[in-house]
Amino acid sequence: MIKRYSLFTILILVSISLIIFSTSAIFAQEKFPTKTIEIIVPFGAGGGTDIYIRQIARALSKVLGVNVITTNMPGAGSMRGLGALSGSTPDGYTLAAFNPPSSTMAQLVQKPGFDLSEFVALVRYARDSEMLCMHSDLPYETLPEVIEAYKNGEISMIGTQYEGTIAYVAALRLEESLGLDFGEFITYGGGGEVQAALMRKEVPVGTTTVTAVKELVKDGVLKPICVSTDERHPSLPDVPSIIEFGYPSIDEVANTARIIAAPPKLPEEIKEILEDALLKALEDEELLKWSEETETPVNSAPAEVAQMELENSFKLEEVLKKLGLVD
Repeated sequence: MIKRYSLFTILILVSISLIIFSTSAIFAQEKFPTKTIEIIVPFGAGGGTDIYIRQIARALSKVLGVNVITTNMPGAGSMRGLGALSGSTPDGYTLAAFNPPSSTMAQLVQKPGFDLSEFVALVRYARDSEMLCMHSDLPYETLPEVIEAYKNGEISMIGTQYEGTIAYVAALRLEESLGLDFGEFITYGGGGEVQAALMRKEVPVGTTTVTAVKELVKDGVLKPICVSTDERHPSLPDVPSIIEFGYPSIDEVANTARIIAAPPKLPEEIKEILEDALLKALEDEELLKWSEETETPVNSAPAEVAQMELENSFKLEEVLKKLGLVD
């Protein structure tokens, strides 16, 4: 006997089949990630961020099983590269590394049309400090000697990153703290360029991060003067802090958190995968060996801490108002 089904029953059976097919298709999809992940470095090659991220990208690639590439996109105090992140699809395949309060300050000054506070912080991988250093041919050895050289006119310029960057503001605050006039500010696009200018003797003294210049300091190519943070940096423990000489703290602009973030509206499940993978990457044996051998400290913290550091960096706005850099 041939069974006959009503039209209503047939429609129900077809609907159930479609639901089962759709569900199967969803579960058949491969789990994130399935293709290359890009980490934007919104600074030039050779700077502190670039040095770290190239190592982290290699470790992350091993954890996730996909290629992880870095793209240097300098300009506008990191706003060019972070603008690219802001406009990217929030699918986990485009990330960026930046450094509150450095990039936060650039946003507050330049008002680029996007808001870093909306970015999804994934991990903090290190902390860094601004420092003052000079080329090794200069006859000075200590901060008091350098201060005296500025006061008597032997030195009349300083190299730093351009206006709109935290390095520039740190140089202004350092000038204020030391009671000096640095004279002409010669500005560059990133820490790597400042370091190169010091090596070429374009400028006698410069401000940059410890990470960017520590190897040159250890090799005697550059001579350290002081770190601008309240505490000495573990990579250069013999270099004193400015507060050790009795000068006012500028820690609010000289102490930097290094984080990796995704664009706004990243799905929670992808955030969790990336956070977990990044934390594992920061424990990678080869990465930690590199960190130890080069004395480039890894100081990892989860997304919650990285997000808090990003949010806290906006307290810098009050400092910028006092300096007249923002309304």
